[in-house]
Amino acid sequence: MKARTAVLTTAAALAVAISLGVTVASAGPEKIEYPKGYQSKFVSFGQIDRYENATVRILYASPEAVTNYKLGQKLPDGTMLLIEARPAKKGADGKPLLDANGRFMPEDQILGVFVQQKRKGWATEYPENIRNPDWEYAVFDIDGTRRANVNTQPCMSCHKPRATDDYTFVFNRVMADSKNAADMKTMAGKKKM
Repeated sequence: MKARTAVLTTAAALAVAISLGVTVASAGPEKIEYPKGYQSKFVSFGQIDRYENATVRILYASPEAVTNYKLGQKLPDGTMLLIEARPAKKGADGKPLLDANGRFMPEDQILGVFVQQKRKGWATEYPENIRNPDWEYAVFDIDGTRRANVNTQPCMSCHKPRATDDYTFVFNRVMADSKNAADMKTMAGKKKM
């Protein structure tokens, strides 16, 4: 009888909380939805060549993030920053092939999509020493499957010292360094800088 009463009390409390608009706090990557169509809907704003593992990281940002950057405003609620990881093409000697600008040439294969998303009130469940207010992190396969058992707390720990850049490593720096930051073009439905 006590167990049944406890279950009913818990269910009633949850129903009241939902009816009052109270959300049940949960932390973790499951908050982030895979951004389908990001390659055509988001802005590709740079590339990072990773020499230690011969990979290419192609950087994407949601359009509102780029718009706010151009206006000198903070990254808005809903901002998504993505890293699309690809292996670098290699020559017969096993070394990464370089393009005309001396950058790694990416393979077509996508190793993973790393997402950082901002939502008001996110991350309050984490301890202060790793919390990135309003940010969560997730890792996906290219088909949109969230990688299970990926601990994203190291992402938070690593980004924690970047509070002055809204917990981002490369977005502000790459945008500021880009010669074409103010002149983004949309070509054939694909936004690029």
